[in-house]
Amino acid sequence: MSGLSQLVRYRTNWDITWLTTTVRGLFKYAYVIIDIWDRSIVKWSIHDREDDALAEELFQAALKDNNFPE
Repeated sequence: MSGLSQLVRYRTNWDITWLTTTVRGLFKYAYVIIDIWDRSIVKWSIHDREDDALAEELFQAALKDNNFPE
C-alpha cells in the first residue's frame, strides 16, 4: 500500500473549509489534514479556489514532512 493510501485510509481525516473574506461573496479555502488519533493538524494550506491538484499537493507535502513511505 502506498504512503498516500496509508495516510488517507488509516490515520487522517481531511476537509476543505470555506473562509469568509471582507468582500461579500469572495471566499478562501482552507485545506486541512487532521490526525484522527490525536486530533492534531498534520498539514494545512489556504488557497483562492477549490482544486483537486491543490489537495493532492497538500497530501504529498504531508507525506514528505511526516516521513511516510512513498
